[in-house]
Amino acid sequence: FRLTMLFKLPPFQPACSIDTAKWGKHVGVEIETCLNNIYSKVVSWQRNIFKLPSGASGKAFIEEISRLTNLWTNKTNLESVSLLALHVLGPLLLQKPSRSSKNRDTYDI
Repeated sequence: FRLTMLFKLPPFQPACSIDTAKWGKHVGVEIETCLNNIYSKVVSWQRNIFKLPSGASGKAFIEEISRLTNLWTNKTNLESVSLLALHVLGPLLLQKPSRSSKNRDTYDI
């Protein structure tokens, strides 16, 4: 009875390479560097965000969350940064201009 026969793992498949990825004007590892810089700043922010908007803005926000999640689950070349982008999306897009700002004070243009 051999222990190695009980634990047969599937072959390792590395994440897709980010070298050929493009996101706006950023290419390759530059995307990862940019997102890491943003994340290191966002995690130290005080909690100061709006609630998720409704209507077209809320729908667009959820669609972007779905797009970033699909980049990861579908093993695209942005797989290695998509979850990081997902984590900075909320604080960046939902931040209040000031602590006393109210949802009703903002609107879609």
